[in-house]
Amino acid sequence: MIGRVSLSLLLAAVAASGCGQMGGIAYMALGDEQTEKAEAEFSAMAHSTVAVIVYADAGVQYEYPQATLSLSSVVAAVLRKNIEGAQTIDPIRIRRYQHENFDWNSMDKASLGELFGADYVLFIALRQYTTKEPGSLNIYRGRINAEASIFNVHRPDGTPAEWTETYLEVTFPPDAATGVVAANDEPIRYYTEKAFANLLIRRFYEHEVSKYQ
Repeated sequence: MIGRVSLSLLLAAVAASGCGQMGGIAYMALGDEQTEKAEAEFSAMAHSTVAVIVYADAGVQYEYPQATLSLSSVVAAVLRKNIEGAQTIDPIRIRRYQHENFDWNSMDKASLGELFGADYVLFIALRQYTTKEPGSLNIYRGRINAEASIFNVHRPDGTPAEWTETYLEVTFPPDAATGVVAANDEPIRYYTEKAFANLLIRRFYEHEVSKYQ
């Protein structure tokens, strides 16, 4: 059980095991025969340009004003790393448009992507984004809960999403009874966003999974 441990010790352990593979540490120790290949749920983003767009409600934006830019940047980086030939629209450009156009979320998502010259929109709607334990000032535990959808910009306006996942959730530290003591939430925020990005983007390429999950 992870209690109020120091953040430096926790992050050292994560770094040693690879933060992008936290969910697979247990079964990797058992050997390759304990895994099997999982096919991509959606593979059309290869060799395409993708706009990663994050929506957060007013409460999240007030408490974490950089959340949408930070998360979209991490997701875009993981997408480029793992999806062959994929490019992403500059997250700063997208965030600037969101600031300047308060009704952007009411727009058709394919039309929104067309404004940025994208082929696909990866739209992430946050339900929860937090880095603190409830009621605590310096006990940190990250949690992101969201829905994600992919829209094809080259389809007619109003075309439904080509891929949707209604429930995506990560916590960091994972499987912990409580959070960790830290001076600020920056490391927790980064590792939580990285875990979310890995959870999401691995849906779009062939990867190894445990046979027992």
